[in-house]
Amino acid sequence: MIPRTDFEWTVYGDPLVSVKVARDFRAAGFTGLLFLEVEFFSTSESPFGRDSLELRPSGWGGIAPQESGVRLIEECRYCGRQVFSGYTDSSKIFDIDAWDGSDFFFIWPLPKYIMVTETVAHHNPGRGRRRGTGFENGLGQRLDRKASTSGQS
Repeated sequence: MIPRTDFEWTVYGDPLVSVKVARDFRAAGFTGLLFLEVEFFSTSESPFGRDSLELRPSGWGGIAPQESGVRLIEECRYCGRQVFSGYTDSSKIFDIDAWDGSDFFFIWPLPKYIMVTETVAHHNPGRGRRRGTGFENGLGQRLDRKASTSGQS
């Protein structure tokens, strides 16, 4: 079975991509991402085939500073599990000096917010717009590989 869109999202917020997208991203040489095999099951727990992979960002964008509005909401005193709020000011969530320069990255403690460089956002392998996703410049900075090595945005 072929995916209906290039990007799909699980109920847990995990992004799934078509094999073609994974091939395109690998060919483009994008950094900071892993593609993991996935298995699909129906609600009756019967497996069914799909050609999709989980896209997991592995690049590091640092830790969201307090000024971003991200705060600890609760912490389990037994296991240490922590729950954090979302951000209130996206322009303060990112510190370019903490970024490892990867094309795909996340900022702790918001691993489900996948950040990408301008290069990824504008990547179009000649097939039109990618189906199932969109890009938003919420960091208030232009990010590309040149910025990561020069320290300028």
